[in-house]
Amino acid sequence: MICASISLFKHNHQSAKLHHNRSHLSTILHTTLEMAITPVQINESKLASCETSIGYIFKDKLLLLQALNNSGEPIYHAGAWHKVEKNDALAILGDARVDAVLCRWWWDKTLVHVKGHWDQLRQATAGNAALLLLGQKFQLDRCVICNGGTTKVSDKMVATAVEAVLGAVYLDGGEAALEIVMKELKFDEQMR
Repeated sequence: MICASISLFKHNHQSAKLHHNRSHLSTILHTTLEMAITPVQINESKLASCETSIGYIFKDKLLLLQALNNSGEPIYHAGAWHKVEKNDALAILGDARVDAVLCRWWWDKTLVHVKGHWDQLRQATAGNAALLLLGQKFQLDRCVICNGGTTKVSDKMVATAVEAVLGAVYLDGGEAALEIVMKELKFDEQMR
């Protein structure tokens, strides 16, 4: 009986020690993950400011969040956490859709179609330098979502966000909505 009690005591003591070690390891792992992923909190005013700037109200606010998200971190918005992709891929879509609209406008408004003219027009209208100026003019640079360690929004981040916002408009409202926003942002002024 004494041997059984000692054996049971050793077993309970080892189980308690193992449970404590697992609990401690779990806490360390959880803390490490929290440090590695710094969530970003977004308020409605930042999104509303962007929507006002471009003259378009999104039906799907998560598309706008993705377009503005340069961090790739989880975002707290409207009372919930969202895993929102970084805006790179959406910027590719925006770039392609903007080029398509611009090319059609160029085709419709130009009597003589010369590739060199298109290239110059495209660069002056939708190149990174033009997108940066556009983003600053319409204050989209203030809407870019960065991770906690970023102290300044770079020129490239602004240009990418503008392309991504235009891609998001296309997904949210179609090509007609994209054309309206592009006119709101004065893309058509280069066609004159």
